[in-house]
Amino acid sequence: MSERYEQLFEGKSTESADKILSLCGFEGKEEYFEHESEIVRECFRYLESGKSDAQCAYLLRSSQQKAELSVNQGNLTAPELHQLVGRTLSEDEVSQILALVELEPKEEYTFTEADSFLESHHLIESESDNPSTASNSTASDSISLLELKQLASLKLSISQLLQILPLCGLKEQDFYTQKQAEIFVSCCDLLEMGKSKAEIAQHFGVAHHAGDNYIKQVFDSIAHLSELQQQKILEIIANKIVHQRTQVEKTFDHLTYTGLTQAFGSGELQTLIDRKIEQNLGNEISLQALVETWTEQQSVLLPPESNNILPSS
Repeated sequence: MSERYEQLFEGKSTESADKILSLCGFEGKEEYFEHESEIVRECFRYLESGKSDAQCAYLLRSSQQKAELSVNQGNLTAPELHQLVGRTLSEDEVSQILALVELEPKEEYTFTEADSFLESHHLIESESDNPSTASNSTASDSISLLELKQLASLKLSISQLLQILPLCGLKEQDFYTQKQAEIFVSCCDLLEMGKSKAEIAQHFGVAHHAGDNYIKQVFDSIAHLSELQQQKILEIIANKIVHQRTQVEKTFDHLTYTGLTQAFGSGELQTLIDRKIEQNLGNEISLQALVETWTEQQSVLLPPESNNILPSS
């Protein structure tokens, strides 16, 4: 399915159409595939809702990844980034979010930094909305997940932290005791020393399964992440699968072609064919005789006598 330019941009000025195509990463052409049309319409909606050009380009990346297209990269100004949160943030809130992802306040942020900013904001909002968090926050020996991250000797994202916790027998929870925090810090120290995950799990007496349950472990690990984090991870996995499948197909085609070419050039292929014919028909029956017998049984007329010899190929 495709859609013509005139239909897709009906009612839009040439300047508006060119702007939208630029934000989507498309060239001007007569027709657009269905997935391209969907991305263009998505851009319409963002612009009509008051989003800036930079915000549109940032938000379109998800759809571009799904369609296996080149993804926009650029910068968002601080006000544009804060607007994506959906409300005005105080200076203290901005400082808390930036500290969590180890960013400094600045006038512009890359799209990757914007991802981290929004993930951090979502995590802080989730903790503040959790009633158990508020009731336990006064405990002197309680350490929050965000505080636990800051104790690590490694620079970790939240998703990386959540993957490390099971290695030392811990799980995601609102607060950790001082003892649990010490165990986590020890685990990070072992990682920094270059120990493998299996070695670390063994050190803490934790079963480490990396066999048949690997896929289940992956999905279990991301099940508790934010919707934005899950979407990003699953898109990365999907893109990896598509890329690897393409590479496997190319490699298989190349190996098949190379193998057949070598077999044909060495005479091995012809020898194999002759051997199979002999095994199934006997030495006294030729391939030509087999074809003649079959055509007679099927009442198929052979070509004239002068042309009834099969080509050597």
